Amino acid sequence: MNRLIFSLLIFRCFNLLASVHTLTIGWEEAFNHLDRDLVEEAREAYIELFEMAEIKDLEHFAIIDLGKHSSEERFFIFNDVTGTTFSYKTTHGRGSDTNHDGFAELFGNRSQSFKSSLGAYITSFEYFSQTLKSHAIKLHGLSDTNSNAWNRGIVIHGAWYASPEYLKQHGKLGRSLGCPAISHSEYNQVSDLLTPGKFIYIGNSN
Repeated sequence: MNRLIFSLLIFRCFNLLASVHTLTIGWEEAFNHLDRDLVEEAREAYIELFEMAEIKDLEHFAIIDLGKHSSEERFFIFNDVTGTTFSYKTTHGRGSDTNHDGFAELFGNRSQSFKSSLGAYITSFEYFSQTLKSHAIKLHGLSDTNSNAWNRGIVIHGAWYASPEYLKQHGKLGRSLGCPAISHSEYNQVSDLLTPGKFIYIGNSN
């Protein structure tokens, strides 16, 4: 019986590994919606983290393209089972956009830089932030370029300056302190999709 269970576990692990290396429906959709080089970067990081057992949940993954203007949808979540795609507008850090023109141009990993950090992340727990006045999803940065994300308090959270009303008035979203903030009205859907153990890649297609 124990041998049978062990064999089944090995078979399942082999199938999971094979599926990660195969171009699945979610990744096909990613290539359809985002810059090809950016998706290739994200996919390489995804495979590496899966093989390191860092990714705990394969159903959804997300890619954020900070090469796009903040008025555009640039935060994509893909369902790797059904191919369903969700897209949102999101902010970048004020240190990444010093002239506040809506384009992120500078990136960094240092505390108090208020810059967005590129690289691969894994979602952790959700909590309510009194400072942000929003629920937030804590992020682990797993690349050299975002290894300080946890200590910097980089999270996904709702923000008034990421709302449709702000965008309509200013033609761009406001700037965060380095977090990918989204509209309060969209936060619950994002938090339902990006539960702990999900892969997120923040890149720059420019």
